[in-house]
Amino acid sequence: MISAPCIFSLSESRELADQIGQYAGLRPGALEERDFEGGEFKLRPLESVRDHDALILQSLASTPGAPVCQRLVRLLFLLYGLRDAGAKRRIVLLPYMAFARKDRRTQPRDDGSHRDRGASQGRARNQSFARDAARRR
Repeated sequence: MISAPCIFSLSESRELADQIGQYAGLRPGALEERDFEGGEFKLRPLESVRDHDALILQSLASTPGAPVCQRLVRLLFLLYGLRDAGAKRRIVLLPYMAFARKDRRTQPRDDGSHRDRGASQGRARNQSFARDAARRR
Protein backbone atom coordinates (compact mmCIF):
# COMPACT_ATOMS: atom_id res chain seq x y z
CA MET A 1 0.00 0.00 0.00
CA ILE A 2 1.21 3.51 -0.77
CA SER A 3 2.10 5.44 2.39
CA ALA A 4 2.72 8.78 0.69
CA PRO A 5 1.57 10.27 -2.61
CA CYS A 6 3.36 8.95 -5.65
CA ILE A 7 3.48 10.34 -9.14
CA PHE A 8 1.95 8.47 -12.05
CA SER A 9 2.78 9.34 -15.62
CA LEU A 10 1.93 8.00 -19.01
CA SER A 11 4.71 6.94 -21.36
CA GLU A 12 4.59 10.26 -23.24
CA SER A 13 5.58 12.19 -20.08
CA ARG A 14 7.53 9.58 -18.12
CA GLU A 15 10.94 11.24 -18.39
CA LEU A 16 9.63 14.59 -17.12
CA ALA A 17 7.68 12.89 -14.31
CA ASP A 18 10.79 10.99 -13.21
CA GLN A 19 12.77 14.24 -13.02
CA ILE A 20 10.02 16.05 -11.10
CA GLY A 21 9.51 13.09 -8.79
CA GLN A 22 13.20 12.88 -8.02
CA TYR A 23 13.38 16.61 -7.29
CA ALA A 24 10.23 16.55 -5.10
CA GLY A 25 11.06 13.27 -3.37
CA LEU A 26 8.08 11.43 -4.88
CA ARG A 27 8.44 7.89 -6.06
CA PRO A 28 6.98 6.86 -9.42
CA GLY A 29 3.77 4.84 -9.31
CA ALA A 30 3.75 1.54 -11.17
CA LEU A 31 1.39 1.63 -14.12
CA GLU A 32 0.42 -0.93 -16.75
CA GLU A 33 0.12 0.52 -20.26
CA ARG A 34 -0.91 -1.75 -23.10
CA ASP A 35 -1.67 -0.76 -26.68
CA PHE A 36 -3.93 -2.86 -28.88
CA GLU A 37 -4.77 -2.86 -32.56
CA GLY A 38 -6.99 -0.08 -33.79
CA GLY A 39 -5.69 2.49 -31.32
CA GLU A 40 -7.26 0.91 -28.24
CA PHE A 41 -5.33 0.83 -24.99
CA LYS A 42 -5.46 -0.31 -21.37
CA LEU A 43 -4.21 1.63 -18.36
CA ARG A 44 -4.25 0.55 -14.73
CA PRO A 45 -2.22 1.13 -11.58
CA LEU A 46 -0.18 -1.89 -10.49
CA GLU A 47 -0.27 -0.99 -6.81
CA SER A 48 -2.98 -0.05 -4.37
CA VAL A 49 -3.96 3.62 -4.28
CA ARG A 50 -6.99 3.11 -2.02
CA ASP A 51 -7.50 6.08 0.34
CA HIS A 52 -4.32 7.81 -0.87
CA ASP A 53 -3.63 10.81 -3.07
CA ALA A 54 -2.38 10.14 -6.59
CA LEU A 55 -0.48 12.73 -8.60
CA ILE A 56 -0.67 12.37 -12.37
CA LEU A 57 1.68 14.20 -14.71
CA GLN A 58 0.76 14.39 -18.37
CA SER A 59 1.83 17.02 -20.87
CA LEU A 60 -0.73 17.80 -23.53
CA ALA A 61 1.90 19.04 -25.98
CA SER A 62 1.31 17.38 -29.33
CA THR A 63 3.97 15.20 -30.94
CA PRO A 64 3.80 13.15 -34.15
CA GLY A 65 3.42 9.93 -32.12
CA ALA A 66 0.94 11.31 -29.59
CA PRO A 67 -1.42 14.10 -30.67
CA VAL A 68 -3.22 16.27 -28.12
CA CYS A 69 -6.49 14.32 -28.35
CA GLN A 70 -4.79 10.99 -27.66
CA ARG A 71 -2.90 12.41 -24.68
CA LEU A 72 -6.06 13.91 -23.23
CA VAL A 73 -8.11 10.72 -23.66
CA ARG A 74 -5.37 8.61 -22.08
CA LEU A 75 -5.20 11.04 -19.14
CA LEU A 76 -8.96 10.86 -18.64
CA PHE A 77 -8.90 7.04 -18.74
CA LEU A 78 -6.11 6.97 -16.15
CA LEU A 79 -8.05 9.33 -13.90
CA TYR A 80 -11.11 7.10 -14.20
CA GLY A 81 -9.01 4.01 -13.42
CA LEU A 82 -7.48 5.63 -10.33
CA ARG A 83 -10.92 6.65 -9.14
CA ASP A 84 -12.15 3.07 -9.55
CA ALA A 85 -9.07 1.84 -7.67
CA GLY A 86 -10.11 3.97 -4.68
CA ALA A 87 -7.71 6.92 -4.85
CA LYS A 88 -8.81 9.55 -2.33
CA ARG A 89 -7.79 12.44 -4.57
CA ARG A 90 -6.44 12.58 -8.09
CA ILE A 91 -4.26 15.62 -8.70
CA VAL A 92 -3.29 16.35 -12.30
CA LEU A 93 -0.09 18.23 -13.12
CA LEU A 94 -0.24 19.73 -16.62
CA PRO A 95 3.08 21.30 -17.60
CA TYR A 96 1.56 22.22 -20.97
CA MET A 97 -2.14 22.96 -21.21
CA ALA A 98 -3.38 22.57 -24.75
CA PHE A 99 -5.93 25.07 -26.01
CA ALA A 100 -4.66 27.70 -23.54
CA ARG A 101 -4.88 30.36 -26.24
CA LYS A 102 -8.66 29.99 -26.20
CA ASP A 103 -8.86 31.90 -22.91
CA ARG A 104 -9.19 35.25 -24.68
CA ARG A 105 -11.23 36.57 -27.54
CA THR A 106 -9.28 37.85 -30.53
CA GLN A 107 -12.23 38.51 -32.83
CA PRO A 108 -15.91 39.27 -32.34
CA ARG A 109 -18.02 36.18 -31.54
CA ASP A 110 -14.97 34.10 -30.51
CA ASP A 111 -15.69 31.49 -27.89
CA GLY A 112 -14.11 32.47 -24.58
CA SER A 113 -15.64 29.58 -22.67
CA HIS A 114 -12.28 28.13 -21.58
CA ARG A 115 -11.67 31.26 -19.54
CA ASP A 116 -15.07 30.91 -17.85
CA ARG A 117 -14.62 27.18 -17.21
CA GLY A 118 -11.22 27.73 -15.66
CA ALA A 119 -12.60 30.36 -13.29
CA SER A 120 -15.49 28.11 -12.20
CA GLN A 121 -13.12 25.15 -11.72
CA GLY A 122 -10.88 27.35 -9.56
CA ARG A 123 -13.85 28.35 -7.40
CA ALA A 124 -14.92 24.71 -7.05
CA ARG A 125 -11.37 23.67 -6.14
CA ASN A 126 -11.13 26.40 -3.48
CA GLN A 127 -14.49 25.34 -2.04
CA SER A 128 -13.32 21.73 -1.95
CA PHE A 129 -10.10 22.65 -0.11
CA ALA A 130 -12.09 24.74 2.39
CA ARG A 131 -14.51 21.85 2.96
CA ASP A 132 -11.59 19.41 3.49
CA ALA A 133 -9.92 21.79 5.95
CA ALA A 134 -13.16 22.20 7.91
CA ARG A 135 -13.52 18.41 8.20
CA ARG A 136 -10.03 18.06 9.64
CA ARG A 137 -10.74 20.47 12.51
